[in-house]
Amino acid sequence: MAREERVVEYFVVAIKKDDDAQAELAYAYPEDTEDCREFCENVTMFMFPHAFGVDWNKRGLPPPPIHNLFALTDVNGDHLYGASLCFYETLQSPDAVGDEDNNNNNSSCTSSEAGTVQHQHQAKSICLLSRRPFYTQLLRTLEQLFLLGIQQCRVNHDISKLDQGFTCWHGVENTLCNLFHEVPVPFRGLAVQLSVADVEVALERPVMQEFPFDMDAELMIYAFMMVDPKVMAQLYHHVLLEHRILIVGTDSVLVTAIAEAIKCLVFPMTWLHVFIPNVPDSLDLSTLLEAPVPFIAGAHIGQLKHVQIPDNVVKLEFTDGKFPMN
Repeated sequence: MAREERVVEYFVVAIKKDDDAQAELAYAYPEDTEDCREFCENVTMFMFPHAFGVDWNKRGLPPPPIHNLFALTDVNGDHLYGASLCFYETLQSPDAVGDEDNNNNNSSCTSSEAGTVQHQHQAKSICLLSRRPFYTQLLRTLEQLFLLGIQQCRVNHDISKLDQGFTCWHGVENTLCNLFHEVPVPFRGLAVQLSVADVEVALERPVMQEFPFDMDAELMIYAFMMVDPKVMAQLYHHVLLEHRILIVGTDSVLVTAIAEAIKCLVFPMTWLHVFIPNVPDSLDLSTLLEAPVPFIAGAHIGQLKHVQIPDNVVKLEFTDGKFPMN
């Protein structure tokens, strides 16, 4: 018997111990079977944008959290839509002098007479996956989970100093439990209000008469705001002819928005070919570009340094706010 669809199918946490290291699975829910864990381990390769944190010299404050979007396709052609929030977690070094309970706290560096508490930083990404393209809603939820996690660490740390027998506050866990098991998938034309911390997130699906398919209206509007209508018309032309299309940029959110927009434009037809709006670093981009099949793919401009793009691939590159066509 098939399991009832949920608003969110997976929650995944990944870490990178070094900027050049592969992402590792730190936590996944659900993780009830070996297949689920193996799937979540594979998802980690999509959770960090290209060269995340490379420009940071590790001396100043960590860069602000970065949004990242991607989509996965299974063997049946069904999609899983992912959103991740990438940031640097502040860790106290093991040999630092101070309270051991502060090891995983996000507080600023402190000093004492015995010495100075030093901190290390670790790249972390939290991700939500859904069978519906709730891209922007998932990003808002992740933002609030991130802030809620910081607050939870601080509150539990402060209470533990006052009361050794205290009960931890599980704000993040309670929110995820509500998201997975209590929030229903909205019916068409109706909205479900999701409360995350102090923010209301509206989950909506368009009515059948307007759009017979699921889409993220905010992401679609964003794509049409950023892309010239003539360029969008050219893209529509290439999609109808089932050409191989590569969208290049520096922002995975924008690249994914454009890929989703042109995929939706072919309605009432359906794009049944390869769809990878955010090609991860761990996949060989050259192999994809040489594949003799139509595709819509997105990549970071840094991934093209040593890649020869075939002449029959339509490249759309975002430069200076415009998308010149090859």
